[in-house]
Amino acid sequence: MNKYSLLVIVVFILSAGVLWFLQLKVEKVTLLLNNQQTIDVTVAKTARQLYKGLGQKKEITNDGMLFVFGTSQKHGIVMRDMQFNLDIVWIDKGIVVDIASNVQIEPDVKERDLKKYFPRLPANLVLELPEGKAKEFGIEIGSTVGLEK
Repeated sequence: MNKYSLLVIVVFILSAGVLWFLQLKVEKVTLLLNNQQTIDVTVAKTARQLYKGLGQKKEITNDGMLFVFGTSQKHGIVMRDMQFNLDIVWIDKGIVVDIASNVQIEPDVKERDLKKYFPRLPANLVLELPEGKAKEFGIEIGSTVGLEK
């Protein structure tokens, strides 16, 4: 193997490592609810983050998790590896379009058998909150959700 080939292999391995690390990077943002109240959430936008979500966490260290999808669709949510119940809030272009309250964990349920929760209308964001928090924060269908500036 010549030096050029070895250099290409090293660059490839380093690039793969950087991409893998960026997949793990966690972004946090503050959301403004109904132009009144703020909440701090973790953002899930990579394929890995969207798949894993809050699964396997015993608790969360902020108010929830915001799933960012590239398009408005009826994105389904499952309770994969969840340790606590959730309120699921679907948002499209800054407006809450649907809410599933008090969604129960499904311990020991196989992936194919997990219940899928879908919104009534397409959405480009999904906000997961610990159960009861949507009501506590005053979130209802038609509420506005934006980024705190």
